[in-house]
Amino acid sequence: MKHRIPILIGAGVTCLAFAATAWNEARSAQAAEALLAKLASQRTDLTHQLALNSERIVAAEAEQGRLQKILDGKHATPKADPRGSPKVVIIDPKTAAAAEVIARTPWRDVVLEKNPELQARYLASRRRDFGVTYGPFLMEAGLSQTQIERFKDILVTEAENAMDLKSTMRARGLAETDPAVQTLRNQSEEAMRAAKRELLGEAGYQQLVEFERTMPTREFVGGLAASLVFSGDPISATQANQLTQILADASEAYRNGAQATSPRPDLNGPILARQPARESVDSERLLAQARTALSPAQYATFEAEILRNRTIIELFNVIRQAPGDPIMGFTIVGRN
Repeated sequence: MKHRIPILIGAGVTCLAFAATAWNEARSAQAAEALLAKLASQRTDLTHQLALNSERIVAAEAEQGRLQKILDGKHATPKADPRGSPKVVIIDPKTAAAAEVIARTPWRDVVLEKNPELQARYLASRRRDFGVTYGPFLMEAGLSQTQIERFKDILVTEAENAMDLKSTMRARGLAETDPAVQTLRNQSEEAMRAAKRELLGEAGYQQLVEFERTMPTREFVGGLAASLVFSGDPISATQANQLTQILADASEAYRNGAQATSPRPDLNGPILARQPARESVDSERLLAQARTALSPAQYATFEAEILRNRTIIELFNVIRQAPGDPIMGFTIVGRN
């Protein structure tokens, strides 16, 4: 009897353990079934949402196709009159040319044309500018003060004639290529050349022509000299003259007998002509010759400017090759 009691107690404990285990398993099974039911519900919701999204994607693609067909149709067919009747507008070539001239007309010219007082002030400012621009030539030519003032009078008259010719072109709707415009321009230029020859003599006039041919390069050298004033190694007058001639010789236009071109990039012409831009000077030749006239520090500044100009041209051509030629849509407003 004594031996049966421990056995019965052990059996009871075992039964309780099995009962507890069974109860825990039952609870786990219920929790698992609840979780599966919840996941099944979420799966149903997700499947429904995915179906809705698929329908929306199909509808969006169909709408995109419809809009693309409309857009293609607009590009392929001319615009119709809102009232349904075809309408063709024909512009006379002279009218179109005149409209283009007006579109390209600087506002300065338009304002000066309408205001005589501003014209007088503008010409007076140009007279002062001529004294600075032509200063090196006037000193080298050894003109008297009376001759210098007469020389400025001629240049002011030249500027005034140019303004009058532009005003006439706008009033009559004439283009630059019009024979009447070319005749008036030739007459004015010949009169100014005769006045300069009379004042300077033939030798002095040829000296002036050569000076004017190098004016763009002189302006560039002047800017470079200004940037080196406080560098501790400024450009001397001799170096400035040497570099001016080096720049001119590197210009194809100058070598062909025309005015030298500045190393600074001019992108207006390529944009209007719808052509790639190119360097206006032979930069490799220019850098090689400039090294002989400038100190190492001066040359470093000069080289950086020339390479910067080359980079601008290369960047312009890269952008121009983009689809749609984006540069063609730009409006370029130059300094006047």
